[in-house]
Amino acid sequence: MLEIRINKSKAKIGKILVKEGDLVSSGDAIMSIEVGKAQVIIGSNFTGKILSVNKKVGDVINPHDIVFTVEGKVTRKVKDIIIYYRD
Repeated sequence: MLEIRINKSKAKIGKILVKEGDLVSSGDAIMSIEVGKAQVIIGSNFTGKILSVNKKVGDVINPHDIVFTVEGKVTRKVKDIIIYYRD
């Protein structure tokens, strides 16, 4: 299992583009965040199934908050997303 965390100092969730049970491929847009006045689309760096969405639109997320739990595999490294492996 993978825990997906966003590596930003502090951001507000603008949109969540996936839901529990969705299958996600590497590069798919999974959410947008608001940093300052900018809206940033976050693309996945994994392929797998969304097991849980742990935050909602409007939540302020801090570094290392778990946003998604996923069953799958990491396909590439991206600076905005941190992956933690959990058994």
